[in-house]
Amino acid sequence: MEGIDLYNGDQFPHLLTNIKLSKTELVGEDYVLIFFFTVPFGVAKIVLSYMKKLKKKRNQEQNQNTSN
Repeated sequence: MEGIDLYNGDQFPHLLTNIKLSKTELVGEDYVLIFFFTVPFGVAKIVLSYMKKLKKKRNQEQNQNTSN
C-alpha cells in the first residue's frame, strides 16, 4: 500500500510514520549468535594484518640481503 501512495505523490516523511518498527528483545541465544558471527571475523582480520606485516618485513630483509 505504501508503495502505491508513494507512486501517487505522497511525501516520504509521511511514509515513515506509517512504518511500525517492532521492538525485539535479545535473549542469550541471540548474543551467542552475534558473538559467533562477529568475533571470528575480527580475529581473522587481526591475524591477516599481522601476517601481512610479517611478510612485508621478511621481504624487506630479503631485499637487503640480495642488495648487499
